[in-house]
Amino acid sequence: MAGHPSPTFLIVNADDYGYFRCVSRGIVEAARCGIVTATGVIANRDGLEDAAAALADCPALDAGVHLNLTTGVPLTAAMREKCARWQGRFPGKFAAVGAVVAGAIKADDVSGEWQAQIERCLAAG
Repeated sequence: MAGHPSPTFLIVNADDYGYFRCVSRGIVEAARCGIVTATGVIANRDGLEDAAAALADCPALDAGVHLNLTTGVPLTAAMREKCARWQGRFPGKFAAVGAVVAGAIKADDVSGEWQAQIERCLAAG
């Protein structure tokens, strides 16, 4: 349409909702101020249910699942077994990538873990 500007939409995503309570509180506050419009929820952290309840009080904030292989404790037994050399925790970004590339962590392990993370977020609301 010549002469008519197209509407501009901006999504401001605040990552790592649920990582720490202070991070989650900051994201909700920024959303209430109209700054943040979306967030990604980390499913494998303590306090997910409380974090999800806070999201329910902020309906304008779009929330998705932050699929995670780098921090915290895996949700599936298969992935915890794969992470045994890191005391059953995800090993961090570089080691996780290395483990996937080397075949120590298989695609089926990742798929199962991510499915569990999605299901936990859905169950939390």
